[in-house]
Amino acid sequence: DFANYMANVYGDADKTIDILTMANGINDCRGALKNQGQIDEIVDNAKAIIDAFLSYNPNGKVLIALPKIKASTLIEVYPSSYTLNSYNLRKKINEVFSSYDERVIVFGEVCGMDRFWGYPISEKAVAARIPEKITYNGDAVHPRNEGYLQIADTYLGALLYACKD
Repeated sequence: DFANYMANVYGDADKTIDILTMANGINDCRGALKNQGQIDEIVDNAKAIIDAFLSYNPNGKVLIALPKIKASTLIEVYPSSYTLNSYNLRKKINEVFSSYDERVIVFGEVCGMDRFWGYPISEKAVAARIPEKITYNGDAVHPRNEGYLQIADTYLGALLYACKD
């Protein structure tokens, strides 16, 4: 209930939320999603929130960020199920929301993010007896500061696009 939130949490019922941003399923992709039914449930829940928001503010806009996929790595950090779940959720969000309502805008949260240098970089010995080290992503899911700044740039671009009218 967006009106209730503005009145009782924000404290000003006379103001409205003009743009709702959503990022769905990011943590779910890391093993929690087991089947298409769970992906459908995430999208159905997003639809319920979007419908409630657009009912609350018919002139509002909704920005839906596609779930990120893991970083490009030289060493596999996460199982392929993460990549598959991310892909399937991204596909479902695109299918449902790309033509859902003209006030709903789907964008790639990390499309402007460097998939290698935007993440924490670590070094690892090539082998126990070889002193050379390789550079790799130590965490292929959580960006480092530079990556978060790149994500912020992508959100800003989506917000400017939503406000162009």
